[in-house]
Amino acid sequence: MLSIQKKISSYNFSSRNSNSIKYIVLHYTANKGDTAKNNVDYFYNGDRQASAHYFVDDTSIWQSVEDSNAAWSVGDGNEVYGITNQNSISIEMCCNLSGIVSSTTESNAIELVKYLQGKYNISNSNVVRHYDASRKICPNWSENNWSRWINFKNKLTITENVEKELNYSMYIFSANWYLKKYSDVANSATYKSNPYKHYVDYGKKEGRKPLPPIPVEYNEGAYLELNKDVAKAVEKGSFVSGIDHYMQYGFCENRKVCNEDSYESIKKRVEELKLKLEEIKKIVE
Repeated sequence: MLSIQKKISSYNFSSRNSNSIKYIVLHYTANKGDTAKNNVDYFYNGDRQASAHYFVDDTSIWQSVEDSNAAWSVGDGNEVYGITNQNSISIEMCCNLSGIVSSTTESNAIELVKYLQGKYNISNSNVVRHYDASRKICPNWSENNWSRWINFKNKLTITENVEKELNYSMYIFSANWYLKKYSDVANSATYKSNPYKHYVDYGKKEGRKPLPPIPVEYNEGAYLELNKDVAKAVEKGSFVSGIDHYMQYGFCENRKVCNEDSYESIKKRVEELKLKLEEIKKIVE
């Protein structure tokens, strides 16, 4: 996401409790060829009786009103639809010379929305249009039964599903191990921050391994006994089990996976099996 630059106005806002934030409202500025910086300058310099928290264009994100204060952006709805200045954050998307929100500006707005969703625990269903608050055609995407808005929301849904899949995948995929094992992924500007996506996009097809091999001598009880910090983390719910921790961190920390007696016993058994295998080979030959 682009960094958020601030030029907070002394005008055009009301105080509120930040715990009241329930909605993110998308708007378009309707000004041909404007920029995020032009807009924050305009609202910074006087009492405009209107405002928005954020302005987004192709190259920048500017903030004009603090999240902790209410901007004056959806008051025309008179609270009829439940979306108000007091319970929402408003994002204005700037327009190009044709009066259209570019795809780049839209993408930047999506990233800002995702950031704010995470910060205030706002669901996709509560990411709305100015239209939803007042029935004003804003943003100007009503064409084809609001198809562009539907696509905007779908992009958020796709992201949400990927994140859910990633949360689930922590039990079948080790990001730390994958990055250590495959240096091309670790050096990739696209995938180093999300190696699981690389595994889904390419790694699985290429036969790359998602997890470190589990040592034959691994013993769950011994691992937790020998690694007290891991046992506490499992107890708190930070990890599902000892093997879950091992696959994410233990392997690269060279953690002990069993006590010495168990290790020697398993090692002896492996040697016995090797000898047995050699005997079988001789018989077959």
